[in-house]
Amino acid sequence: MSTKIFKDEYYILQKNYPSAIFSYNTALHILNLTNKTPSIIDITVPRNKKVRGNYNIHYVSEKYYEIGIINVTSPLGNPVKIYNAERCICDMLRSEKNFDLELQNRVLDYYFSSKDKNIELLLEYAKIFNIYEKVNTIVEVMMKW
Repeated sequence: MSTKIFKDEYYILQKNYPSAIFSYNTALHILNLTNKTPSIIDITVPRNKKVRGNYNIHYVSEKYYEIGIINVTSPLGNPVKIYNAERCICDMLRSEKNFDLELQNRVLDYYFSSKDKNIELLLEYAKIFNIYEKVNTIVEVMMKW
């Protein structure tokens, strides 16, 4: 009798690179804020860290690196670190050119209809990342629905 063992790519990556935090499309997928499975894993690391592999690597200053890190369970059941929904939304809105409008709208719809949303935290992060006006406008529009 043969048993199939699936490799948990997320878990293995973080074991090899403990400073790699799943972010952008990958974190949005793990958080169920999009139904689109990313073709390449997105990770964020401090600028002074190096990662080898076929990943979308986002470098960030130490000042912003730890904002929004949470522990979750990977799709295969192992503990991994990702950025929370509020951080992901700020990253998405700061890097709009990397996200098509349809995906942005879907993520925002999922987030604002979620019972787990934290608007205060989202606005706090928006101030830190200098996109407060943009995020506040989105909050005002989405909360009227």
